[in-house]
Amino acid sequence: MAAYALRGWQGPGDAAARLAPHLDDTWAVAVNAARTLQSMGHAGLVELQARASRQDLSGLLARQMLWQAGAHR
Repeated sequence: MAAYALRGWQGPGDAAARLAPHLDDTWAVAVNAARTLQSMGHAGLVELQARASRQDLSGLLARQMLWQAGAHR
């Protein structure tokens, strides 16, 4: 629910950095966290990019979100 509540957040603080570890959570939580990170502008994209090189499921999810955002490499 916190991820959903933060969707689109671009205010002060470290919300994106605190949300990013949830990409390792259960799938339902990870997907909500990834979608929210995607919606958070630069801070969210930075967190997704930091995890995109991982070879696990959270890395795959991060790469997908970056691709969808048009920020893929």
